Amino acid sequence: MRKCDTESEVVDCLRRAKEARCEFVMLDPGECSDSNEQLGTALRQLTVPYIEVRDDHFSALEKPLAPDCGPRLSLIQGYGAQSYTVALSIALEHLGCSDWENNIHVGT
Repeated sequence: MRKCDTESEVVDCLRRAKEARCEFVMLDPGECSDSNEQLGTALRQLTVPYIEVRDDHFSALEKPLAPDCGPRLSLIQGYGAQSYTVALSIALEHLGCSDWENNIHVGT
């Protein structure tokens, strides 16, 4: 898990995902846009699937990434904090660990 404050930090994290031997990426790109050439390239070069997570409906500044921008498995949006729980559940199922999802607890 990593918090990024700039698009260049997001790009750096995506490029390091392979080195870190990640099996899956959950990505909340915030106001980052796939029109940023470096971000688009980093997403297309991902060797593992990712889920784009948006905790609320898109604002004027936050547009979804293009569906062909890398190995995106799903786009989760509009469920508030539960968006991350839904995304994690999908990731666990994709990785063959769906029986673990009942052990996930988010919030209080």
